[in-house]
Amino acid sequence: GFVTRKLDEFDRLLSNAANDTLQKKEEYDQYIEIPDEQIERVLEIGQFSQQESLQKLLLARNQQRAAFVKIKEQFRPGHPTYIAFKSDLDGLEEEVRTAALKVGESIEKQYLRAVEYERELAATVQKQKEELLQLDDVSKRFRALKRQLSAAYVTYDRLLDRINGSEISAGVDNTVVRVFSEPLVPTKPVAPKKTLTVLLAAFFGGFCGLGLVLAIGLLDRTLQTRKQVESTLGLTVLASVPKASPKKWDLRDAVTASRQPGSLVYESFRSLRTSLSTYAPRSVLITSAGAKEGKSFCAANLALLQASMGYRTLLVDADFCRPRMSELFVRPKLGTAGESGLVQQNICEETIHENLYLISCGRFTYNTGEPMNGDHFASMLQEAYASFDCVIIDTSPLSLVSDGLNYSRHADAVVLVVKAGETRADHAKSAVRELQRMRASLVGVLFNGSDQSNRALEAYVRDSQRSNSHSAIPLIPGREPEQEASATS
Repeated sequence: GFVTRKLDEFDRLLSNAANDTLQKKEEYDQYIEIPDEQIERVLEIGQFSQQESLQKLLLARNQQRAAFVKIKEQFRPGHPTYIAFKSDLDGLEEEVRTAALKVGESIEKQYLRAVEYERELAATVQKQKEELLQLDDVSKRFRALKRQLSAAYVTYDRLLDRINGSEISAGVDNTVVRVFSEPLVPTKPVAPKKTLTVLLAAFFGGFCGLGLVLAIGLLDRTLQTRKQVESTLGLTVLASVPKASPKKWDLRDAVTASRQPGSLVYESFRSLRTSLSTYAPRSVLITSAGAKEGKSFCAANLALLQASMGYRTLLVDADFCRPRMSELFVRPKLGTAGESGLVQQNICEETIHENLYLISCGRFTYNTGEPMNGDHFASMLQEAYASFDCVIIDTSPLSLVSDGLNYSRHADAVVLVVKAGETRADHAKSAVRELQRMRASLVGVLFNGSDQSNRALEAYVRDSQRSNSHSAIPLIPGREPEQEASATS
């Protein structure tokens, strides 16, 4: 019944498609028989004659024709009224002809679509009919097998009833059955084979673990070691800053902890300062490829190190998206948020540390979108060189905003901060390319958050317990701090 219903449904679809094609063919035959000079007769074919827009167009044309007949009786051909009515009538005639041509094209397209649809439907229906016939054949074989199975079950039940009703085992003598030998029981279990199972588990577990480690290593695109940073970026690593603590530090806590006596972090910044002294920069710009890579932490520690050695140091907070240096160095002295003694933006102010001064930037000015252009920044640096021994600049991440690239051209030395396990190699390469494109004085990389411990340095710091007073290595040759000048004299 299902196959019959589907076949009838397919036949109805074919019949409807054929009727529609015949109707469209009749309209198309009427269209091609109309001569070109009588093309507006196309508007009378089929359903197009009932369209409201076409009826309104024909009515307007006919009314214009009737009005023009009266105009011809009243005015001569050269009269402006005659010319205006003639122009309007010609326009309506052209609109009617254009509409008729479009209707003719629509009739032709509908006919071609109907023919194509009928052809495709016939092919599809033929394919479906073949599949239905195959399905009907399978259904017939299934029903035949099902009948055979039912007959086999009936035969089995009858045979079982006859076996149960007979007395075949009634005359069997139990003394005929004898036991000749006891069954053999194995001394060791046949399964499971524990040794082989453990060896296979260890082999496959180690193999899978090694494969997982290799996969993670291949998929990890971050920079992990100092050697990897130098080979990937082609730059010298000026210093490696170890992790300050396994816990998550606040910026203020991290800066305080890094200045503790015997701190490896403090020693790493002294190494950075020594590396920078070979370039004799008056200003050092600290930046990074992305956010949360420790550039503000590094800039603050370098500025504190310079100030603690007696150099008048200016720290410029040029991170216009997230300025944080004011909270770190000025607000503990002047007050907290909500009090009256807050720091003013874009003004050089004295910090809570001796010899350390801060210019805390403001946020974006939304009327221009430009906090400080490059010319103003260069002028500010020239003024700072006259009053300070060194200038440390903390800028925005290069991949987020373009301020750091704009200011990097005016700094004497640019240091790119790369954080171990977080900075992606492609992001760092892009930052280096952008700095080189801006012709910035990129001197090297500061590797932050390194977990590769220097055991010799740790033992030396732990055993000697040196004090925090170290020999000063000036960033600017020929310009010594006041403390060292008095000691020398």
